[in-house]
Amino acid sequence: MSRIKKVFFLTLSLLLCTSVFANDLKRHMNADLDFIKEIFEIKYAPLEWKKSYANWDLDEQIELAKAKVASLDNPTAKDFRPILTHFFNSTGDYHVKPFFYSTEEAQLPFTVQCAEGRYFFAHIERNFFGFTKHSFSVGDEILAFDGRAPEEVVQELLQQQGCCNTPETDRELTILKLTHRQGKDGDLVPRGPITITVKERDTGAVIDHTFTWRYAREKVKEPRQKSARLLKMGGGFVGSDHKSSKKKSFFNHLMLSPHWFLQGDAKKCQNPHLLGARKGYLPDLGHRLWQTSFNHNFDAYIYQTDGGKLVGYIRIPHYMCDEEEAQEFEQVMHMFDKHTDMLVIDQINNSGGSVFYLYALASMLTDRYMHTPQHHIALTQEEVMIAQDTLENLDDVVDDHSAQQLLGESLGGYAIDYEFAQKMRQFCNFILKEWQSGHYLTKPIFFFGVDDIKPHPRVQYTKPILLLINSLDFSGGDFFPAILQDNGRAMVMGTRTAGAGGIMLDTEFYNRVGLANFILTGSLAMRSNNHPIENLGVVPDIQYDLTCDDLRYNYRDYKKKILSTVDEILLQE
Repeated sequence: MSRIKKVFFLTLSLLLCTSVFANDLKRHMNADLDFIKEIFEIKYAPLEWKKSYANWDLDEQIELAKAKVASLDNPTAKDFRPILTHFFNSTGDYHVKPFFYSTEEAQLPFTVQCAEGRYFFAHIERNFFGFTKHSFSVGDEILAFDGRAPEEVVQELLQQQGCCNTPETDRELTILKLTHRQGKDGDLVPRGPITITVKERDTGAVIDHTFTWRYAREKVKEPRQKSARLLKMGGGFVGSDHKSSKKKSFFNHLMLSPHWFLQGDAKKCQNPHLLGARKGYLPDLGHRLWQTSFNHNFDAYIYQTDGGKLVGYIRIPHYMCDEEEAQEFEQVMHMFDKHTDMLVIDQINNSGGSVFYLYALASMLTDRYMHTPQHHIALTQEEVMIAQDTLENLDDVVDDHSAQQLLGESLGGYAIDYEFAQKMRQFCNFILKEWQSGHYLTKPIFFFGVDDIKPHPRVQYTKPILLLINSLDFSGGDFFPAILQDNGRAMVMGTRTAGAGGIMLDTEFYNRVGLANFILTGSLAMRSNNHPIENLGVVPDIQYDLTCDDLRYNYRDYKKKILSTVDEILLQE
């Protein structure tokens, strides 16, 4: 065979193999979309709400995703990421998100905030590799990213992700992505140099600074196209046609948490702008007369107003905690109850967490029962089986002691007693009745039957509370202010919360497209006014939007507003 013929047949073989591989991958992609659609039909509780609120249609979005798959030319698994990301984001739900097997990541040594349409440095990592030659500071304004206005870059990222949820929250999350992208989140990860044009706050000088993205390469490589036959196992393809699904039931999960929780030790985090950071970005409201230690889970202190009143401050960065943290909160509330006239709770950038830990903290802020949100819950045989098993275990509960023997002394710090066990029994019976009635989505029911948060047996803080919220408060960060506001227990100040309104379920299945798992919302929570938390969030009693001066001069306008509001509340008291 001539050399020309060999080259021709080799090229033809590669093209045919590539075509077979591409078509097979498309088949897997479409099968995965069908499987995801089925999961949404069964377990996505806000399905009807999304239709009425945002005209979202599951069938339409799945077909749109399949059309994008069909348009791919010789696709790779990585090409499927933006398609899946767009589909999940189309729900307008912060509890709905895919995660991918990927190590690719890129980061710049600073965090950005926006106010009044202008962008500023909010935090700088001075120990970032190669950073010492740069002289810009927090409060300096960013005029351009590689010659493009920051707003233009933000809009491009929003479009890439297909964001269509709460506009303020979508923007804030995207602004965080200006300097940090991850393949596992489906981001397009940049690399190489980037020039940032900066206007210095103090001098007004405009200076260009060039950085190189700190890039972590992708270690989860694509398979070689010519080895498609090696993907066969046992005479057939293992993947979309043979799936298994692992789900965390709401009975076990007990979580109201999205996925943006700060990775690593929140107490050691030096960036106060990250979600879940122990210490927030607010400056001290006054001289600290007393404070918790650095090792304490809560940044808390007492300061004195100009009028001589003592005010407590505590930051709740997230609700991803348990009994130990609840006990520390109890200690702080005991101190505040003795020595303060009012309490400021900083819940800014709260990433959510456990519903019963949230209830535990709320129980220490009242001397009366507080109503909780109700949930429409998506049911399958799994929940029915667990409800039946739970009822059998509850047969032996006859008093507080036996309830605690079965369930523990507390659940996430929320006290367990005979009354709690009885409410759980009612909840399980309700689940069985709803299932027998043919309801795949239940009527509204209080989660685990807890219709009221009982005052804590030892600590009950009863003085005025000012609660600070913002658009980066998710899930538990929505529920906590909703409960305090609905029960008239706190004055709420800031901007509307994200509106992630239900319990979060985690799903995994075997696939060939690099999808590690995805989360979706298993319940639709309703406030006391019968409005869902989903998409609507919590609207503050007092609106406050950050100003340019806040970002340039350490949040001085925000601090001034907080202090004046504190004085007004104390004066009313």
